[in-house]
Amino acid sequence: MFILLTNYVYPLKEKIVLSDSLGFYLDNPRTKDEINMVAESLSESHKYRGLIPKMSVGEQQHNRSNIADLFKDIEEKCSIGDSYIPEFFELYDQSKPFEFLSHMCVIARYDLGQNTDEIIKEVKERNLYGDLGIYLLSDKYPELKNYQNLISYCFILAILMESNLSTYISPSLNPSLLRLSILANSSLMPLRPHQMDFFWQSIDPVFYVPTRFQIVKDELNNSSDELEQFFKTDESLINKIIYIGDILSAAYETSDMRVKILLLTGLVELLLARNPDTNKFNVEDSITKQFVLKSSIVINDEYDSWSITEIGKTLKQIYNIRSKIAHGDFEKLGQIISKMCTDLNADDEYIAYASIVNNLYAYIRAILKRYIHDKEYIDFIKKS
Repeated sequence: MFILLTNYVYPLKEKIVLSDSLGFYLDNPRTKDEINMVAESLSESHKYRGLIPKMSVGEQQHNRSNIADLFKDIEEKCSIGDSYIPEFFELYDQSKPFEFLSHMCVIARYDLGQNTDEIIKEVKERNLYGDLGIYLLSDKYPELKNYQNLISYCFILAILMESNLSTYISPSLNPSLLRLSILANSSLMPLRPHQMDFFWQSIDPVFYVPTRFQIVKDELNNSSDELEQFFKTDESLINKIIYIGDILSAAYETSDMRVKILLLTGLVELLLARNPDTNKFNVEDSITKQFVLKSSIVINDEYDSWSITEIGKTLKQIYNIRSKIAHGDFEKLGQIISKMCTDLNADDEYIAYASIVNNLYAYIRAILKRYIHDKEYIDFIKKS
């Protein structure tokens, strides 16, 4: 079994369904093999980093500087809202801190291909005889395909949840929910200690809030339920949602703000714009009008407290910037960004780009939420 480790530490009485249709779940390690695998990874990576003070289980301190204090925080602060927490702390032995911590690590599960067990068995047998090799698998292979689909699906969940939790590009949710990139499986992909850095950073005593997952858990259930109802109307919608998640994933991973803008603007077009009739319209003018007019209507409909006039002005500016990037007109792009910096009283052009990206995420969230709640309405807007 492959385990994808998230940044969350929280005892779960039962698994959380992300998608029944796709076979995606959040859970804690349950089997002995899973617990040992995660505990060993935690122990080795902890030694590698050497950034967390030596643990002394039960030691009393004024601030949380060791893993024992993390346990105490979770037990004291999460028990109020979750009756399973006291039961969990009675159930397991804290004298082996890494093993105890592994019981609480939140992992992601997903369906594996039928041939995965056979491949793992073959790799183990070859490793016994020192027969090392490389396995080349097609990107259509279920193990790889489902892994990427899970990542993309989590981006969809995150952008839907963000309206109630925080801004999309803030660190409060994104790395914690979306950083599902550690495969804790020593058979096919040995875990390297440095790959666990993101996990230790996420539970840094300065930043970690034990009760955060309680909020996320409720939001996850709401968003996943909405998506499941959406999929029931037409199973083919799953592929479209995953594709949108692919684009969100690519936008998140790139550090180039211009590429982010191209990808995110393209998502708005994907959801709302249609191919213009070249016999009737100037193509570029038609696409710009579609982008601005249709998006403004849908966004204002979802967030009626926002000025539709201001939304339209911002969208027009965004599409102008997108065009300058797409056509490589970096001189005019620089002039636009420079003016934005002046208007924002910002010294760094990154702030101007971040403002554009933040707006795009908010607009995509509004359009996507409306699409899931009322597909017929969005389809009508798109065809108009």
